[in-house]
Amino acid sequence: MRPYVGAGINYTYFYNDKLKAGDTPVSIKHSSFGPALQAGVDVQVARNLFVNADMKKIRMRISASAGGTNDPWVIGLGVDIKF
Repeated sequence: MRPYVGAGINYTYFYNDKLKAGDTPVSIKHSSFGPALQAGVDVQVARNLFVNADMKKIRMRISASAGGTNDPWVIGLGVDIKF
């Protein structure tokens, strides 16, 4: 198991103007640059096969009209194959 942490810059580009949260339309005015923090773990399950999981906290400056948060948590799961 290999844990990791990281920090960087995030750019989020919103391209779908027909977003909905349930039945409520969501309007997003612009895209955003901002800092991002990440922590996760890679787990080797076979010689060339890995599973990973991570969480990212992304700071966004956007204008959204359906409420909610501008600083989402992003949770990821993945599978890596080394050749």
